Amino acid sequence: MSVESSRRVAKVVPERSADSPTRWPDLGRADVGLLLTSRWRVTSVDAPRMAAERAAQAWSQSSTPAGLLASNVFISADDRKLVRISQWRDDESSGTGPPPPSTAAPSRSRGIVPVSEPSVEHLGTRVYRPYRSGTYRTPDQQPGALFVVDLDLGGPGQAQEWVELIFAAIEAEGRPPEGLLAGHFYVSEDGRRAVNLAEWVSAESHAKAVSEDGGFMGASPGWERVRSFAGSRVTVENYRFLRNTAHVV
Repeated sequence: MSVESSRRVAKVVPERSADSPTRWPDLGRADVGLLLTSRWRVTSVDAPRMAAERAAQAWSQSSTPAGLLASNVFISADDRKLVRISQWRDDESSGTGPPPPSTAAPSRSRGIVPVSEPSVEHLGTRVYRPYRSGTYRTPDQQPGALFVVDLDLGGPGQAQEWVELIFAAIEAEGRPPEGLLAGHFYVSEDGRRAVNLAEWVSAESHAKAVSEDGGFMGASPGWERVRSFAGSRVTVENYRFLRNTAHVV
């Protein structure tokens, strides 16, 4: 696969259904101008899944701000974390998008979890712009796991370099890792941070691909360059889809 970094990769995705809160969303849609990722910790000891579902239900019943395209919540494998992924238009001149990146996180975080759900704690929100996507699944395939890969770097513009190394590694192999259905990359305004929303068939397929003893992503020079990219701090979290909390188009 070889495309210019400023272009979105052509992709085939399942048709979206606005009626189903549990249908896997389109995380690489081409009309997104800004992406917000909000992390939450479920502090309930006895029934973390129930607390997470109550919070997600409350979000789905809240008013929809102008400019919001879709908002979806994913839950971690241990039911202890939530990530809310909100996709926005970017039309600052008409005021239909969220605030500028420097102010969007705090202004969109306030009031998301109602006071009646004290067992869900907000950990922070980050703002990104779309950069590049690769989608490899067919219309009848549905992901079973989302791996949210966060990258923090020291220098401006380095996030884009890291993303290009990943696509170069896939291109060198001639195919994506087995079980990888899509990877959607977003970068911060200054290029110091990136997030990869990686859709996989299952958590097991991801574990096999990244294993040190012969995994697909551990055996080639291209993937070694990705892992050893200078100054990178990478965190990887495993989630599964919980529900749609806002779908306006």
